[in-house]
Amino acid sequence: MSSAESSESKRAVATEKEVTEMDEEKKKEEERLEALRLAGKVTYEVLEATLPKIKPGVKVLEICEFAEGLILEKGAQITFPVNVSINNVAAHYSSPIDDETVIPEKAIVKLDLGARIDGYIADAARTVTFDPELEKLVKAAKEAFEAGMEIVKPGVKPSEVGNVVEEVIKDHGFLPIIQLSGHKMDEYTLHGDQAIPNISTPPRKDEDPFQVGQIWAFETFATTGSGSVHHSEQHTYIYQLPEHRMKIRQQIMRKIVRYAYNMQKTLPFSPRWLTEEFRKGEITYTLRQLVRYGAIIPHSALIEDEPTSRVAQYEDSFIVTEEGYEIYTRPPFKNVSEESSSST
Repeated sequence: MSSAESSESKRAVATEKEVTEMDEEKKKEEERLEALRLAGKVTYEVLEATLPKIKPGVKVLEICEFAEGLILEKGAQITFPVNVSINNVAAHYSSPIDDETVIPEKAIVKLDLGARIDGYIADAARTVTFDPELEKLVKAAKEAFEAGMEIVKPGVKPSEVGNVVEEVIKDHGFLPIIQLSGHKMDEYTLHGDQAIPNISTPPRKDEDPFQVGQIWAFETFATTGSGSVHHSEQHTYIYQLPEHRMKIRQQIMRKIVRYAYNMQKTLPFSPRWLTEEFRKGEITYTLRQLVRYGAIIPHSALIEDEPTSRVAQYEDSFIVTEEGYEIYTRPPFKNVSEESSSST
């Protein structure tokens, strides 16, 4: 074989390898999108099935267990413990073990949940109220979400969306919550390295714009109160493992950490989910010790600073596309076969 023929042969092999790699990358991306869309479809279906269960006098624990059970029944996994946050509780309330809390009369309730297909996650929330005077608060959160989504596209910065959110909520006569924001997501990562604020923020030179293929959960919070929340440490019922696990000496601690990791990796989990394997007292004490040692991360309920305030939330997940975005946690559902998810 001449040197020219040899060079041509090498170029052909290299080209064939590049084509194969491109085909593999395309296939992986298609599989990723299919998994995300299925997770989004299940999330939507569970939201729709659970919202009617929220009524005055119903136990919060029943709502959490119903929604979590339905996610599993549909062949998905749970992204994080179902949140049922009432009145001035803005977020992160999920029933503890043996929770006796019930939905009060004239309550405003945020239902926040997510399904996942392996590491591909979805996250969505809706608000219901039994007080007609609070309907306008619910409307403010939803319309702020819709207005923010209108400007989402590659090249737009998340802070620009935050400007719109604050303007819409204030136009309705309420305030956005300063500390809460939408969040970038990734495989097995619920809160990524970027956020969509609920408030106007000065433009930053180092702020990355939206990029094609990114996954985001966009959530808006409107409040009748101060616009600020604080952590309620006495209401800490959600935990997660850090990305870098530390060495633990005590056997019971190692067992609980291993059990939680096998179930959720580094996604949030509920102490309720540990009761099949461990005793209640054992769970409570061990989680407290793990927090003390920095081996797990606690997520306390987030409560509006003004006790009499009321908070509404609206959230969906979206994929950034070349044309703008695709919300994959509400219809129409793109390229998701009905056979992929079992019926209720």
